[in-house]
Amino acid sequence: MDKLTKEAYSVLSEADGFSQFFDRDAKETFAAAVMAIIDEFVVNGDVNPTSLRLEQVRNEHLLSNSH
Repeated sequence: MDKLTKEAYSVLSEADGFSQFFDRDAKETFAAAVMAIIDEFVVNGDVNPTSLRLEQVRNEHLLSNSH
């Protein structure tokens, strides 16, 4: 098993939950925001800003769903 596969297995094994089909399982506004960030990452490959932006969107989504 390669390093990426091992890391992905570890992350999914320890996750509280995940969307198997992100575009169908996630709320549309959340999915749209995340996909825009991922599209940009595919072009620029810059991990740190991408991770920070994804975390920001995730936190905003969680906060909006907690009310």
